[in-house]
Parts: sequence; structure tokens; C-alpha cells
Amino acid sequence: MARFRGRDRPGRPRRRSALCDECGALVQVLDTVFAQRDLADWRTILDAAGVTFGGVQSVNETADDRQMQQIGALVPFADGAGLTVSSPFHLAGETKVAPRRAPALGEHTDVVLREAGYSTDEIERLRASVDRHCPVLNILRCVTPVRTVVEQSSALQRPAA
Repeated sequence: MARFRGRDRPGRPRRRSALCDECGALVQVLDTVFAQRDLADWRTILDAAGVTFGGVQSVNETADDRQMQQIGALVPFADGAGLTVSSPFHLAGETKVAPRRAPALGEHTDVVLREAGYSTDEIERLRASVDRHCPVLNILRCVTPVRTVVEQSSALQRPAA
């Protein structure tokens, strides 16, 4: 390992290109050494030595990572069910709001159509005009078909603003 210590000659740093020439060999040496123990053993050894390190984790392993939760990188949803990544933005004098889940497809369709000036009866007629057997056109599940139905419908006229 002495040849990897970063010195060509005593007291002089190695040139960057000389270090890069040996990177492949160094990776092989480290791979062999790290393969001799499992992550739990290395975590104990490296933590005790004060070495900052991190493993490449799966999504599930990240969710269970104590450090990720302690530093506030993972926070619970407002409903308390599950974790999500915390917003990295902090505004002076403002308290972060607990994250909410994204709405279900079509969850706000009625609200959007009402805000666009459609009455309850008109919204019901739009729903009735959609082929409920085609998920792409199902107005209850997707907002895009609403625009298509509204633009193509000659039966309904958009209310004046």
C-alpha cells in the first residue's frame, strides 16, 4: 500500500496523472479489503476511526437510515403514514409545513371545472359523455380528457367569463 500514499519522492506530492494511472489498481486492492467484512462491521470500524463514509443504499434501506431521519432529510407525511424527502429550502422566519401526498388522479376535477365556470349539471353531462370503459378517456381518473371533451363537445357551450 505504500505506493498509494500519494508521494513520488519524500516531501513532494505525486503528480495527479501518476495517481490516476494507479486508480484501477487501488480500486482492486480496496475491493478485496472491503469484501472481507459486511457493512455492519465496516460501519463499526469506520465510525470508531472517525471516518466519514456512506454506503450505496436501496430506497428501502435509505428510508430506514437513522442518520437520514436525524438530519431531517426524511420526514413523515402530514398524515403520518410513510416518509418522504424533506424540502431543502429554509425561509427565515417561516416554519416548514408537513409534506402532503399528491392528489389522486381526478381528485380535483370537479373543483377545476367549477372554477372554469361549469355548473354541477354540466359536469354530470360531461361525465355521462365519456366512455367509462376507456381509462384514457375516463373523466374521473384523468384531467386531460376533460379538456378534450370540453373542446369537442357541441352540446355544451362554455359559460361566459
